[in-house]
Amino acid sequence: MKYLLISAFLLFTMFLAGCNEEPQESLWSMKPRYEVLPDPTITSVVPEKGAYAGIDEVTIVGTNFLTEVSKVKVYFDNVPAQVVNSTQTEIKVIAPVIAGDSIIIKVQIDGALQYAAYQPGYKVEFAEGEFGGITGQSNAYGIAIDLDENLYVSLGEGKIVKIDQDGNQEDYVTTEQGVDGFYSSMKIGPNGDLFASRTKYIYKAPAGGGSMYKFTVTKLKQAINDIDFGPYGDIYVAAKKGIYFVQLADSSGSLAMAYDNFILNAIRVYDGYVYVAGSYSSFSSTPVKEGIWRNQILGPGGQLGATELVIDWEHSFDSPTYPKILAITFAEDGYMYVGADSTDNADAITVIPANGNNSYSIGDAYPLYQAVLMPPSAKFCWGNDQYLYVNRKSLDNDLARIIKITMGKMTAPYYGRK
Repeated sequence: MKYLLISAFLLFTMFLAGCNEEPQESLWSMKPRYEVLPDPTITSVVPEKGAYAGIDEVTIVGTNFLTEVSKVKVYFDNVPAQVVNSTQTEIKVIAPVIAGDSIIIKVQIDGALQYAAYQPGYKVEFAEGEFGGITGQSNAYGIAIDLDENLYVSLGEGKIVKIDQDGNQEDYVTTEQGVDGFYSSMKIGPNGDLFASRTKYIYKAPAGGGSMYKFTVTKLKQAINDIDFGPYGDIYVAAKKGIYFVQLADSSGSLAMAYDNFILNAIRVYDGYVYVAGSYSSFSSTPVKEGIWRNQILGPGGQLGATELVIDWEHSFDSPTYPKILAITFAEDGYMYVGADSTDNADAITVIPANGNNSYSIGDAYPLYQAVLMPPSAKFCWGNDQYLYVNRKSLDNDLARIIKITMGKMTAPYYGRK
């Protein structure tokens, strides 16, 4: 009887508790577990005229963005872009590696139901690309540009080819016309004639093509690595142990400035100076083993002023190893561009800003288009427009190419190309 009373009491207690329980809330009346955010909008994109793929930072202006970068996604024609920063009204991204004149930019915000699209589209172009069908199999050496923006390339098979701006290639000077090998450096000279260096001689081919012949009457004392024209129409030569001077009037050559124990690999005449890049070739001690120097041009006869150190390249690197400088050139604003033999994309082309008063500081240097350019940069030739042509002479045939780079600025004068 006792147990029956206890059981009855428990059942009565459970009945009372059930009477007080609230009915379960309907699924339709429950509040959502996340907040639906307002849809984003795009009002403008900066820069307005477009950007370079993989390089330029693009700012997307609009509304209803988020400050949390992880919740913001941006696409250029369905290709994701790297989001650098985001506020409620601006998103900064790096333009992805895609090109087109009317690319649709989309912004997706986590929590919003709709994405924003920028219409009618945005222009993105490649800042660099292969040019002229010159690959590693072609084995390219010296390059030059004429006033009509035709590119000339010396090939290892023993000929010089001409490539127009549409990429069409034709033989310009062949073995049958006097080409007896490859030319390490080439420049267009007065009247459109092509000058090229091989071993200790400078050769010449007339404008429009024809027979290649030795221009220098006697060979120079050292092998030629690079050539450039000076403001008086004569040629300066980068070689082992010094700068040579070659007069157009009589084709004679002489030593203009000694650089004992150095191999000069590159030369460029700019703003009244001859700039050279060189490597130390001796085992004795020296303050700088790799650098850029210059000598002021004192007159039309090849006279040069004292040697000045411009860039201490060796000591700009933290490690005891450093890439060798292979090419130098200048923009119209005085910025210096240095090409090097390296395995690091940051050293493919180094930009050194002009500080004024003809001075440069390696501390101000930065890599050009590091995200897309690959080393080595063996030869430079800046055209008449905003394009720099580079011989990327890699030992890997899959990487060796002639590259055309959009610089966004014009070249400093080439004195031979008039």
